[in-house]
Amino acid sequence: MLLTIGGNFPIVGYHAVSKQFRDHLRQLAIEPSIDWIDCQARKDVMNFYQFDPITSHGIDVGAAKRNPKIVPVRFRDIIRPEHYEKFRWQFFRVHFQFVMANELPNAYDFFMIVCGPIPLSERMAVPDAALDVATGDSGVRDRAWKRIEAATTAAASAADLSKLEPSARRSG
Repeated sequence: MLLTIGGNFPIVGYHAVSKQFRDHLRQLAIEPSIDWIDCQARKDVMNFYQFDPITSHGIDVGAAKRNPKIVPVRFRDIIRPEHYEKFRWQFFRVHFQFVMANELPNAYDFFMIVCGPIPLSERMAVPDAALDVATGDSGVRDRAWKRIEAATTAAASAADLSKLEPSARRSG
C-alpha cells in the first residue's frame, strides 16, 4: 500500500528536469503489487484537489492504469463546526489536518489508517464498514467485519497472489 495525502505532485512533476520523477509515477500507475491511495481535500489550498498525478502529468499507460485511487476528504466532516470555523482560513493548519486527529468519526481518520486494525485497502474499499468497526456496538462491528472480510476475499480471489510481493500476501 502507498498512501499519499495533501499531494503536491505538480510542484516536482511539472519541472522540466523531473523526468525521473514522472518515470516513477508511470511505474506506480501500473504496478500490480502496490495499491496507491491518494487523499485530497478541496479546502486545503496547499494540495492540488481533483488532480490525477498520472494523467495530469501527461502520462498515458492506457488500460494498464490501476493507480492511484483518488479519495476526497472533507475536513468539515471530521472537525466539530465550532473548531473548523476557527481555523478554516489558516492554510498551514488546514493542510496539516490530514495528519491530525479527527474530532468526529469518519472513514478518513489518519490514526486509524496508520494504527487501526483495518488495512488501508479494505478501509477504502468499504469505508462505512471500517467506520462501523470503530464506532458501532458489538453487533454492528461483527457485521462490519464480515463485510470487510468479504471484500478482502473477493479482492484476493481476483488477484494472483503469487505475483505479489511477499509482504503483500495474506496468510490463509
